[in-house]
Amino acid sequence: MRATTLIIALGLIAGAPALAAAKADEDHGNRMQQRFERMDLDGNGRITLEELAEIRGKRLAKADADGDGALTLEEIKAASKRDGERLERRFQRMDQNGDGKVTKEESTAIATAWFEKVDKNGDGGITIGELQQWRPDGPGNSGGRGDGGERGDAN
Repeated sequence: MRATTLIIALGLIAGAPALAAAKADEDHGNRMQQRFERMDLDGNGRITLEELAEIRGKRLAKADADGDGALTLEEIKAASKRDGERLERRFQRMDQNGDGKVTKEESTAIATAWFEKVDKNGDGGITIGELQQWRPDGPGNSGGRGDGGERGDAN
């Protein structure tokens, strides 16, 4: 009886990482679906460039503390849940002309490039499948990094 209990306990311990990974995959899938649904403003199962522009415009306006139509790193940090080197590197990539601000034009150019990369079939709409193919490993992983999507962010 003790040997059987020990074998079962060892099996559970050995299987715990696999169960945790499966739960993480499921959670990621749910988060991606929720993000997709928030970005699909008309609920038709496709994110268009127009929907992405609307989301980015609202976020830009909300984060633009001084109302000048552009975001500084400080404004992005204040509006973001994230901080640190990753956010700073991202800001530097977005600030295409290096003036210390991300304008609507710079944001739009980045979002458009991201959109075109993710819209694999070029039909003008991103489906959940295309989004999953672009970032199969989830946010923060290397599976297709870009700067335009929701949290690949629509800043």
